[in-house]
Order: sequence, then C-alpha cells, then structure tokens
Amino acid sequence: MTTTRPKIGVTVARKGGWWMWQCNRLSIFIAGGKAVRLRPQNKPTLKGLDGLLIGGGDDISTALYDHGIQPAVRVDEERDTIEQTLATEALSKGIPVMGVCRGAQMLNIVCGGTLHQDIYQVYVNAPKLRTILPRKDVTAQKDSRLARLLGREILKVNALHHQSIDRVGEGLKATVFDKHGMIQGIEGGTTEGADNAFKIGVQWHPEFLFFKKIQRNLFKAFVKAVVEHRKALKNS
Repeated sequence: MTTTRPKIGVTVARKGGWWMWQCNRLSIFIAGGKAVRLRPQNKPTLKGLDGLLIGGGDDISTALYDHGIQPAVRVDEERDTIEQTLATEALSKGIPVMGVCRGAQMLNIVCGGTLHQDIYQVYVNAPKLRTILPRKDVTAQKDSRLARLLGREILKVNALHHQSIDRVGEGLKATVFDKHGMIQGIEGGTTEGADNAFKIGVQWHPEFLFFKKIQRNLFKAFVKAVVEHRKALKNS
C-alpha cells in the first residue's frame, strides 16, 4: 500500500518570495513530504497539516517581542499574527516545527525570546554579507541535535538577514554560531524525555542549498519527525 506524503504547511509572504516558496516545496518533496502554501491573506489554519515550516521573508514587528521603536523596514503585521498563532498551536500539540531565517526568529519569539533589530549594530566586526550561496562558516555544538541532524559540526551556509536572535526563548537553546558569536541555529526537545517535539530554527536558508546533501539532511530529518508524529497520533 502506498503511503501518502505528509502535508507540511509553509508560511510565505503576502507578496513575492516565489523562488523561496518553490525551493522549500522542492526540498520538502525530495525529503518525502508535500508542501502546502500558507499565505496571510488566505487566513490559513493547521487543519489537515502534519507539520509546520515557518518560512523566510520580511522583518518581524518589534511589537511582538520588546515593543521597542520599529526600524524603517517593511513588516507584515498580519503575517506576524498568523505565524504566531500557527506556531503556538503547533507547539502546544507537539506538531514538528521548523523555522527558516525569519521563521527561526518567529519560533524564538513564540517561545518568549527576543531579537536584535540590526545585527551590524551588535556584531560590529561582522561583514555585511548577503548571498544565497554558502559563503558563511558556522559551527554546531558537539552532540547538539542540529549537529546530529546535519551530520557534521562545521558547515558553510548562506546569509540573507540583518536581524538575529538575542535572548533565546523558553525551552530552546542556541547550538549553532558563526565566528562572531551570532546565533545561527536554535533547537528544542531532546531525543529522549518528555519534551521530544521537533523544534528547529536555522538563521540561513537551506532551501536555496538543496543541491547540498548536508542541507537536504535537515529537511529529511524534519519530514521524518513529521511522519513519526503522524504515526503516533494514529496509534494513540
């Protein structure tokens, strides 16, 4: 009997981001899942979905984490609200969640964390790197979940952000950093114990690096967790 592919909701921007969506869709398909596009204007829910990927895009409004002065950048408050709602519900139900770039930041905020509004004001020695190609070196902590999922501790990633995680949210821990100390990956849950839900956030865009096996490993692990969660629900 053919097993149906698990459905994974992928949040996207109201406008634009077509290549980002297509690359996420392809990466999820290669890993064995089926991506479902979740656009803010469609008022998406988790109904019928087995997993949630919070995608990249515009900056997140400061109103969601510290009520500070909003920089002069484009934000989508409706998307912020919808993603916050979807992520909160997914986490409460133990549904696997993966955050990519903005998505990692949103996952952190939902768990009570905060962001740096401008990384270059905090990490003054960090180069202003913006590329979809793997040009940045990052290191995953030994024995971390991300190191295990990726299959190595040191890797090259891309960089398309000017915000980053500041205070890490409850139930999460920072396990991947660049050489300037900037957080590049967060995770929650363990391979054992009560909190076993898949919660992963990466500051880079692995979907644009689908030609790299190490990046496909991340999607493969995510889809595997989604399949296992779906099976557990059926057997409960």
